[in-house]
Amino acid sequence: MKIILSSCEYHESVGNFKQADINDKVLQKIAKNPEGEPIVEKVDWKNPNIKPTDISRMEKEIYPEGFHLFSDLEVPKYLDLTPRQRALMPKPLRDKAEKEINEVADEYLVEDDVDRYIVDGMNGVFYIIMAVRNRKKTIEIEDLTVVPGRRRVNLMIALERVYNLLKPYQSEGFSIIGSARKTTSWPMIKNMVKEGWLIPVEGKRIKSVQRDDQGRVIDMKTRMEDVGGEELHDFKFQLNLPSALPEYIQKYAKEGYETIKKESSGLFKLKSLLSR
Repeated sequence: MKIILSSCEYHESVGNFKQADINDKVLQKIAKNPEGEPIVEKVDWKNPNIKPTDISRMEKEIYPEGFHLFSDLEVPKYLDLTPRQRALMPKPLRDKAEKEINEVADEYLVEDDVDRYIVDGMNGVFYIIMAVRNRKKTIEIEDLTVVPGRRRVNLMIALERVYNLLKPYQSEGFSIIGSARKTTSWPMIKNMVKEGWLIPVEGKRIKSVQRDDQGRVIDMKTRMEDVGGEELHDFKFQLNLPSALPEYIQKYAKEGYETIKKESSGLFKLKSLLSR
């Protein structure tokens, strides 16, 4: 989980320590014990099958080399162990390790105004980490990455899951903010804007919006940041989700799940044959 833990040198270099610390906090927030339960209570894991190691692996495969350029917080060795290795540890040692992690997390959360963290994703497809702030009525997308390739499978599954995650907050007047990577998350965000799911809020993050004759968003000029050789678009949107998930997304998402199921089944059979 070193990539998640690492702060971006860019933010440190310009004195933006609050932003730099965001990545330092995430590991404690999303860490799970061998039974799959979150160590920190305010984290809501939507998919119990995805693990911190899955997110770390996807980050390593997707983020450009040097995106996180240094680490200023030591990664607890306990979290480098696999769930099976942790389960083999004597329970008193396991409890002690989890207690220490929780204490570190509590220290970081003292100044944290986040009411809830939501983590969802599928191994090799996408992942999302969202911070919900009830007082400010904002949802910060701390990280949203759709694994490149298999656009119909990965993008449609991600759209379906993100729609369901955001839907409960629309009636409460929430807006979403964050930064989106040009190559992996921005195309998905832009897709949602063009569909009318998100209404751009022009201002500090979104400089201007280009619309067609029907008022549909064609393009946006955003404030850009360059972090470790990767460009990020800053954004702020008001939620405007449709009352029901469009049928074509449901259709393609369903096909995507079936494709993944077949691939998993085939891989399982291959492993069984190789183990004989």
